[in-house]
Amino acid sequence: EEKKAKKKKSAKKKMKVAASVILFLGVQAQTENLVGIGVGNLGHESIDRIVSIALRDYGFRVIDTAQASRNEEIIARAIQNVQDRIQIVTKVWYTMLGFERTRYAINETIKIFFEQETIDLIVLLHWPYCRSDISWMHCEDEETQLSEEIKQLGSPPHLDRENAWKDSWKALEDAYELNQIQGIGISNFDLDQTRDLFSFAQILPHYAQINVWHVLYNQPLIALLKSRNVQIQVYNVMHGILARQKFAPKAYDQIQQFGQGAKPATVVLAWLAVQNIATIPRTANLEHLAENSPRSVTNVMNLIQPSHIPQLALAIRALFEGKDIETPTSGPIPIQTTFVLAQDNVRTELFYLPQANDAKPKPMAEFHSKGDAATFNAYPSNQFLANIYQEHKLLEGIILTIDQQATTPQRFLIHTSAASLVKNEEDEDNTGEEEDDSSWPNRIDIDSLDDEL
Repeated sequence: EEKKAKKKKSAKKKMKVAASVILFLGVQAQTENLVGIGVGNLGHESIDRIVSIALRDYGFRVIDTAQASRNEEIIARAIQNVQDRIQIVTKVWYTMLGFERTRYAINETIKIFFEQETIDLIVLLHWPYCRSDISWMHCEDEETQLSEEIKQLGSPPHLDRENAWKDSWKALEDAYELNQIQGIGISNFDLDQTRDLFSFAQILPHYAQINVWHVLYNQPLIALLKSRNVQIQVYNVMHGILARQKFAPKAYDQIQQFGQGAKPATVVLAWLAVQNIATIPRTANLEHLAENSPRSVTNVMNLIQPSHIPQLALAIRALFEGKDIETPTSGPIPIQTTFVLAQDNVRTELFYLPQANDAKPKPMAEFHSKGDAATFNAYPSNQFLANIYQEHKLLEGIILTIDQQATTPQRFLIHTSAASLVKNEEDEDNTGEEEDDSSWPNRIDIDSLDDEL
């Protein structure tokens, strides 16, 4: 037991050091960590078979579930003979918010997976609180149904929505610090709640699970998470996007064309993966399991160039909204535009400036450290405002304008006195040579910034 404990402690220590570099930091994430399988709402009778096949035949290494799904023990049995290292992502339900309740919930999950030496256990907060505006959430009824043991651990969290989840975060931090779990995170947190968490957290989340809607329409949240190296993991990809094929057939066909024979589902997962956004699609269908696999997604990722990302975004957004595109080439093509803070000891707020005179600037991103970056889809002639602060003093406000003739991805370096448009992200003469990784969004070589300036 002593040798076993030393072995686990050594492994956990290594994992703690490496976690932010290997498992969770987007720029380093391997495809097998970007494409997982969700089993949270999968029928219990299917879990053993699907998990076993996913791990053995298709290269999956991430399994997503939740304590509310009551299937952690089934998963533990399905992976008991697995030799490869895998990640188990689970989530604490909103009835278990509050420091003591969350600590109890974490310990219950640890007990289930204690004998599994080849897993990295990731625990998220499933929701910041129980919401009375969601019909299937029954805050008081669910509280009533809890055991007396749990009720004694703390007051009902739905009565203290502003603070219960904050106490839960401290419980997650403690478990991570003690090497009991290998990662912590949040799920279904909005922009304000995420900012609130960042304001007091001693350990920032490694994971943030959000609806794919945010990737399409909530760039400030995406930019904030990426600026802090939080691994974004999205759900509702299949139902939210691909289930609407009949409403946007042209968009669906265009997505399929990018895959060069691959299924549209694989193309959408690859489109997210090349942006370092992880996915956890759920399926009990073996054909779909193959389409969703890391191996299939990797093959399509190799086909997607940076300039394809905004074009795919248009088609994917059309599917999500159920409003078809007119033609595959109609309208201006969005330009992938990256902004990088290139100066120490300053903070920058980035705003989009709408063309209408009476429209208010739209907050897009905040940068706190040199090298922080954010990438957006923009159009020629679009303007952005970068306000640069030192502590609370505004040093300078800079207008950044995308060239009217721009057709390729752009990158701006932000610093006082000027913001440099350093280069197009694609070579002006297309030589056909292998593309450098530096052309991808959020892959910023901080050491090279001074040279570029």
